[in-house]
Amino acid sequence: MENKEQKIQKIVVSILIIKNKTTDGSTIFSAQCLEYDVVAQGKTLPEAQKMIYHVLLAEIFLDLENNIKPFSSYKKPPKEFQKLFKSAKSLENSLTPPGAISPDKIHNFPSLEIKEWKICEFDHPFIPEEMRKTLAQLRRP
Repeated sequence: MENKEQKIQKIVVSILIIKNKTTDGSTIFSAQCLEYDVVAQGKTLPEAQKMIYHVLLAEIFLDLENNIKPFSSYKKPPKEFQKLFKSAKSLENSLTPPGAISPDKIHNFPSLEIKEWKICEFDHPFIPEEMRKTLAQLRRP
């Protein structure tokens, strides 16, 4: 009996955009995937959307090149992001962000669908609780 690999046709994810004020007062947009702990940043909302899309595509491509199921080595992001996502404001959904590369023409490449985009805003640098604990431990003598 032949062992056939099951081909992945589509990968569906949700993305949380966090609009932050940095310590110098400038704005940064961080895009966090909710299914896998993958993040990208941009100086504008469209740039962050395009960057996370390209990072996800690159990860899919690299995993497939190495005969690995896409994202199989990734953990889920901290639960804090799921909580933020529930209360965040919905953005217009778009399969492919404006200006992003579309993988449709690549043979045997799964499609990547962004099921939902949401955004939340902070007037201060946002640091997830899990990261705060890690930073606190690193600062201890």
